[in-house]
Amino acid sequence: MPRVADGANVWGENFTFVSTPTTNYTLSSLRDLVDAVNATVLAGVWEATMARISASATDPGVKVLCIYANDTHTDLAIQMSDDKFDGKGTRV
Repeated sequence: MPRVADGANVWGENFTFVSTPTTNYTLSSLRDLVDAVNATVLAGVWEATMARISASATDPGVKVLCIYANDTHTDLAIQMSDDKFDGKGTRV
């Protein structure tokens, strides 16, 4: 999960990444989104993946600045018109 150097969450726990008419999926409910879209492969490795991310995100204890950019447009939030996830979402 994206964090700043002091370990703080970049977006906060309540930033909505995907919204449907009945549910807002935030950082704290990403696992629910994985289940909602029936991503069975990701669901099967979710715990191990989160453990690796957490282990690799440990503060190194030294000042580090790492920036990488290539101007790739990345949607941060998407709004879905229904709860089926079978249509195209709208960028928010």
